[in-house]
Amino acid sequence: MKGEYDSEKSYRGVMGKYDFGLDMYDENTISWIANSVEPDSDVLEFGPANGRLTRYLKEYKNCKVDIVEIDEESGSEAAQYAENALIGVDKGDIEKYYWLETGKKYDFIIFADVLEHLVHADEVLKRCRIAVKETGKVLVSVPNVAHNSVIIELLNDEFHYNPTGILDNTHVRFFTRSSFQRMAGESGWAVVNERAKRIRVGETEIKNTYGDVPKELAKELIHRPLGDVYQYMFVLTPSTEYLYGNQIRTVSLDSTSHYITELVFENNGEYDFRKTCDRYFDPYDGMLDVTFDVIAGSNQVQVKPINSNCVLGDLEIQVLSKDNTRTITEFSCNGKTIGSQIFFVNDNPCITVGLQEQDEKIRISTKILKYDFEDELFGELLSVLEYEQGHIQQVCQDYEKEMARRTDEYEKEKNAIISGYEAQIRKMEETNTGFFKHGAKR
Repeated sequence: MKGEYDSEKSYRGVMGKYDFGLDMYDENTISWIANSVEPDSDVLEFGPANGRLTRYLKEYKNCKVDIVEIDEESGSEAAQYAENALIGVDKGDIEKYYWLETGKKYDFIIFADVLEHLVHADEVLKRCRIAVKETGKVLVSVPNVAHNSVIIELLNDEFHYNPTGILDNTHVRFFTRSSFQRMAGESGWAVVNERAKRIRVGETEIKNTYGDVPKELAKELIHRPLGDVYQYMFVLTPSTEYLYGNQIRTVSLDSTSHYITELVFENNGEYDFRKTCDRYFDPYDGMLDVTFDVIAGSNQVQVKPINSNCVLGDLEIQVLSKDNTRTITEFSCNGKTIGSQIFFVNDNPCITVGLQEQDEKIRISTKILKYDFEDELFGELLSVLEYEQGHIQQVCQDYEKEMARRTDEYEKEKNAIISGYEAQIRKMEETNTGFFKHGAKR
């Protein structure tokens, strides 16, 4: 149920903004719910809007669907696909509980982004226990108010409502994963299945980026395991069924990341951005170890280890072919190499590696010693480091020159001394020879 909340706890006249088409090929909450409902089921759908899901369940899964919709216009459209319809600001108000008066029990009860619009969502969930069959389930999707984009807003003293999305201007309740699970448990339900819809910061309706907070704080936010979860999807079953072992709990919260490793392969002498491979990774633990297939016909590849500035340590690049594995020792890059470390001060680190015709895979392994840091400060530190390195090299060169000079002087002095001794010895020999000759004449 979605609309404009007033003092009489009703939502009026803005349902049209939720009237979207149903795309079963897109991974979204509606397609997940549609796939979760079993054929030939009895279904109670709260807040169907214009009936996109209602129609699908009826026509493609042969379900009997009852609906509760507060918006008269959208509800009338959805009603043509429903068995029974409670519509309008009176009977269509979920929290007036007209839907309990039928006494029906359902295989599935659906709240597709609805609970956040209810004042007493916990009480509604409690009363759903009356309307669900013994083995029935409740399918719920809720936006995640702990998304990093919301945290960035708060850190910048902002909390701007939007027409739709996490901060929808008709939301009266906000949920995180933990707070929803706690509410469900306190309402007599067990969460037996979880899924997550992930959207990265900068790609949501909230117009901010990680550049709106200090870099070190941004890295901590990016590292949050569930920081990019946009919506949670839950399957609830009565707690007794779970405790009796009749339901198995499964969790699928696969992660993405803000950081990416990308390879761009050369094609006919040019780097073709249509011939790229990439992979998201989390550099927080300080390691990168990835293997990519080599695109046939490429003589070179540009390896972009991370989409931020960085310092790499102990970089190892291996190229694998059918016959052997060779370690690349010669490559070019736009960083500065000091010892075993490579410093990339700009945000587009790039390493260019030559390839051979038979190459099939390329493996990049390196330590991520530092990443996504303040450019200006680190650039100054690198300049100091380069100066000190140059100074040390100069000192070493001066020392070597001084040692060479002293060695040369020593050799000259030694040779002069030896020459002097040799001259004295020759003189003595000549003197002795003359003495013996003179004595013989006498």
